[in-house]
Amino acid sequence: MDSDLISMHFGAMLHCESRGDYFTMRAHLKGIGMELAEHADIETLRGFAKLLMRVIVAIDEEAERGPGSLLNRTHPSNVEWPRTKPVAPIFVTLDRIQQLEPVQNQ
Repeated sequence: MDSDLISMHFGAMLHCESRGDYFTMRAHLKGIGMELAEHADIETLRGFAKLLMRVIVAIDEEAERGPGSLLNRTHPSNVEWPRTKPVAPIFVTLDRIQQLEPVQNQ
């Protein structure tokens, strides 16, 4: 896996964490977590391991408080994204992810 793609996916996971969006985090981890663990450089791998430990704590907390209870409703992305268009989960295969071009901010 390309290092830019690894960096993009890891960055997306960190963004999910900052938003408190553990539903999307699970999708990232299920979809790309093993690839990231296999191909990331040592610095990214250490960051990924630390992220996983924080995610375990957050998922346990959401299990007690309810799904979405950790969502940061004031995070700029959580405020802006619903205004621009409805968001629905998208599930794609690893082959398809590797074919996608990075999204450019407009």
